[in-house]
Amino acid sequence: MLPFKKILVLINYNINSETVIKKIAAFADNPALELHFVFVIPYLNWKSILGFKQDSNKQLKNKRMLQKKIEADIVLNELQTVVFKTIPEVAVYTSVLIDGSINTALVHYIHENQIDLVLSIRQSLKNLYYSAGINHNYIVQNANCPILSVNGGFVQQNIKSILIPVYSFLPDKKIELATAFARQYNAQIYIITILNDNEEQSKVIADVFYLTYKRLKDEGFNPHYKMLSGASAPDILVQYAQQINADMILINPEKNKNQNSFIKRSLNNFLSPVSPLQVLMMQSNI
Repeated sequence: MLPFKKILVLINYNINSETVIKKIAAFADNPALELHFVFVIPYLNWKSILGFKQDSNKQLKNKRMLQKKIEADIVLNELQTVVFKTIPEVAVYTSVLIDGSINTALVHYIHENQIDLVLSIRQSLKNLYYSAGINHNYIVQNANCPILSVNGGFVQQNIKSILIPVYSFLPDKKIELATAFARQYNAQIYIITILNDNEEQSKVIADVFYLTYKRLKDEGFNPHYKMLSGASAPDILVQYAQQINADMILINPEKNKNQNSFIKRSLNNFLSPVSPLQVLMMQSNI
């Protein structure tokens, strides 16, 4: 059983109920499961741009926003009905968030409802406008809640290969969640690290890599491992993920927003709407 009890599913106009049902099927065996379907409507005006808190009641006086709210409620009601018919034992909650700062609003909702996983469905290129406003990196860092990003166009939910990139600290949370998914799907775990020219840093990474391998062995797994070196770490990681036909990759959010970092450049590839890869992003525990 996967260790998630309260799952927030991001909903937009282009996601149909059949896709959602297929994507939440893996979690449905948890008898305490709660699904929170949240429809986020960005509300941008001069006050929101300047960072002032907006009153949702005033926002709904805007005819365009009110119409969007009505349309969102219709989508959520239809989705809730399908879930009740398909998985009647699951508790379902729906909400429409109207806010000038959608990521801040989502973080507040996650904290308030004690959400332990956000499910984001990358359905097609037509969702790029909606998805562009959702900052996975910000949400993970500020809500300390993992985000699982999946491609809705791929019906098959099965996971046969899970990739864990290893850096300079022991990835306890990655190991915990990777082993849970591996047991759920009887999947093979792969671990990879990419060394650089810094001899001292590379030694630390190599030691952590060994400890990660040992921890997985102690958990009863026999992980494949690869230790590589190269200047273009993001490209190497993407190539290796393709080489092993990875179905899921576990990754941490980037720390430095001012640099075209390893994580950010990798995510640009992995979070493409046409990529079948499932990306589980989580905050590191150090």
